[in-house]
Amino acid sequence: MKMFSVNLSFLVLISVSVCASAPPPTPVVTVEKAKLSDLSDNLAYPARVESRVNSMIYSESDGVVTRIYAPLGSHVRKGGRVAVIKHTDPLYQYAPFVVTAPVDGYVSQVAVTEGTTVVKGAPLVTVTDPGNLRIIIEIAASDLASFKKGMEGMFQLSGGTEKIPVNIKGLSPFIDPTMGTAECDLTISQNEVSKLPPGSVGEAHFEINRRKGFVFPDNAIVYKGNDTFVRIVLNGMAKKIPVALGRRERGTVEILRGVKDGDQVIERASQFIADGDKVQVESGGG
Repeated sequence: MKMFSVNLSFLVLISVSVCASAPPPTPVVTVEKAKLSDLSDNLAYPARVESRVNSMIYSESDGVVTRIYAPLGSHVRKGGRVAVIKHTDPLYQYAPFVVTAPVDGYVSQVAVTEGTTVVKGAPLVTVTDPGNLRIIIEIAASDLASFKKGMEGMFQLSGGTEKIPVNIKGLSPFIDPTMGTAECDLTISQNEVSKLPPGSVGEAHFEINRRKGFVFPDNAIVYKGNDTFVRIVLNGMAKKIPVALGRRERGTVEILRGVKDGDQVIERASQFIADGDKVQVESGGG
């Protein structure tokens, strides 16, 4: 019995010694080196394509439309005949009134037919020039300070993939009280006009607030109440530092303050790490 007791104690001592000599593994971390990048905010607005020359012709007298020279889709020259209106008052002998086009273009709308009785001021025909286009967007009042005449952007047709350069020709100084927006007039290159029929719609994009800054994946941010931090590797140890966050976009977040160029920011760790723990940077990381 005595021999058995001695051997058991010896084994216990060996076991304790072995356990004490095996320290926990050093956490392995994946890092991304902080690097200043060119950043900007992207604003997108619904947009519609219109003709700058879109002239509605109105009747200048009462009468009956007796002839339409330019049916829908017809090309007309400035001063060309569009329709004829004959006055029907039997007390007067009026010569038929010839309606002419005030501008070059195509007949895009016909509001009457031959035989239609009209009064003075009634709409007759609309002439549109599809070769002289503009794009209209409505800019939110909160964004107006970021826009100015001549600013460049991109327009993309709904369902399309091609991006067409545009720039701001004019910007209304007045806010629509019902919509909270101001109208903005965009121009396009004459080479792109054939791709955009009047009446088509799409989206206009602008990059504003161009700046230098740091962007990291969302999972690099540590939250504690309302405070935000990142962990960096400093002298082989994890160090938690407070940061101020900016714009979020597609799984990333901009860091406004707290990190500096070259900092090794921890994105992931193989296990829980506390402030001041020794860490091993994953091979190839950072």
